Amino acid sequence: MRARRALLLAAGALAAGAALAQETPKGLPPGTGTLRGRIVRDAPGEVGGLAVVLYAIPPDGDPGLGRAVSDASGGFAFEGIASAPDVSYLVGVRADDLPYGTRAAFAAGETVHEVELRIASPSEDASAALPISARLRIDQGCGGLRMVETHELRNPDERVIFVPEARRAGRTPLLELTLPEGASPISVPFGSQGLEQDGGRVVFWGPLHPGVHEIEFAYSLPAARAAELAWSLPRGVGRVEVLTGERGPTLAGDGLRRGSPRELDGHRYSVHEAGPLAPGAPLRLHLEIPPPAAAPVEIAEAQTWLELDDAALVVDASYHLEVAGSEPLSATSDAPLLCIPLPPEASGLRFSPATLAMGAEPDPSGELALRGPIPAGASTAVLRYRIPVKEDRVELAQRFAHGVPIWSVFVADTGVAVETTRLHRRRPIRNDDRSYLHLEAFQLAPDERVALELRRLPPRRPPPRLAQAGFSLALAAAGIAFLVAPLHRRREEASQDPAEAQLETERDSISAALQSLEEDFETGKLAASDYEELRAELRARLAELIQRREAARSAARSETAGAAPAAARCSSCSAELTADARFCHRCGTPVATAGARD
Repeated sequence: MRARRALLLAAGALAAGAALAQETPKGLPPGTGTLRGRIVRDAPGEVGGLAVVLYAIPPDGDPGLGRAVSDASGGFAFEGIASAPDVSYLVGVRADDLPYGTRAAFAAGETVHEVELRIASPSEDASAALPISARLRIDQGCGGLRMVETHELRNPDERVIFVPEARRAGRTPLLELTLPEGASPISVPFGSQGLEQDGGRVVFWGPLHPGVHEIEFAYSLPAARAAELAWSLPRGVGRVEVLTGERGPTLAGDGLRRGSPRELDGHRYSVHEAGPLAPGAPLRLHLEIPPPAAAPVEIAEAQTWLELDDAALVVDASYHLEVAGSEPLSATSDAPLLCIPLPPEASGLRFSPATLAMGAEPDPSGELALRGPIPAGASTAVLRYRIPVKEDRVELAQRFAHGVPIWSVFVADTGVAVETTRLHRRRPIRNDDRSYLHLEAFQLAPDERVALELRRLPPRRPPPRLAQAGFSLALAAAGIAFLVAPLHRRREEASQDPAEAQLETERDSISAALQSLEEDFETGKLAASDYEELRAELRARLAELIQRREAARSAARSETAGAAPAAARCSSCSAELTADARFCHRCGTPVATAGARD
């Protein structure tokens, strides 16, 4: 697997002139060896000033990459590199927008090795490319079937076959294919070039170097429990193989013959053979798809960090995974262990080395497939992608293939407004001196779609002069109220019982401390654990003060009622008299002669 990945990276380096992959190669392995080479053309043309790439593939180490530039005579050299015979080298150069390369290795005891890079003028005769065989591998993918087509072509010429883009009109390509109805856009291995898709048509214009080469691409097909496929090649082919996983779909079709089982990428496949296939003749296939198995991986929590810049919304997503048992979880069939849906507009997908080790690969359906092994217990899959911004706003529509108990979204507070109906707003948080808006959603159902829209807020403008004057008056009024309030409070406290006044003062202090605590937490000055502990303590103290105040007030009312003087009564009929009464309102006896009051 390591050697295969290294060869793909090497092809990508030669095709693109740089190593742009999840695993960036380091420098060349050091040693005492020197690799010298020369670029030779079969026709007049520049050989100087060309970028030469040297890709090293050690047997038990990470790949290495080095670069040089050819001199006026086409010469180049890489010095101080490993000369061990078990280190393989791939030397490449791009000329006339085509990659050329050759393999190299030092012999035992050799310290200087010489190579020649031949650049042949390409041929535009596409009919010279001969189709040899075709292979269709059918896997269970994310949301349907994952189809991988591999076409073997032979170039019997000594020159590269390539049809430039400017001269393709009305020409026949080296390879032409028609995709089944409902197929997704194709995906190609890293470093491949020359394949183009126009709707349901796929064409290959080269380059095809001398010898036998494989052209490979993948796509997905929606499927439930059964699927009917009609697969044809406009130029026909001599031999066809159809591969299905031993625990995957079952296959039937006219003209199919049982072949010997085969193992690819650690999975066993059943093989059916057919052919020769005449030009344009369809190979009709019927597939019975087993029901999906229960999800072996649980998503305990999902987190998404968003930052909106001028061109795109940068999305950093992490998925906290749980695998039961004590052994890593590996796929027992061709189906992925977990599928992570991605928005259709997502581009520039990257993921962490730990996620790559889980067998992560983009699925043709547009989702990210994890094919294992996934570590036992808790682990985290981390990925990043971008969504383009249109007219200062962007929508993120997220879907989860499996139920998720909690999804937390953190939006960098760079002057954006967030609109959503499914997520609940929480208190903002701070991280690395930056504020984030915090939103959460709970108990997301499988395949539930949750959307949120981010919109840039207009820049703040200075208020007009009238508003500034009103703001100044409001500030002045607030200042006067602040200065006068203690005077009112002192007058009120002078009429209060001293003990009750002390309780009121302490209650105000506790309330102010609670407000300050909230501000410190929202601005990131306090950890969540400290905040919860201090808030509980202050609120308990505040409740105690309120109870003591009410008890003091109740006692004061009872004491005042007990100290009131006894009311005067009539000496004749004992009726209660008012303080200013001159006659008894019941019997009319004058108060002056009523005698002593009770």
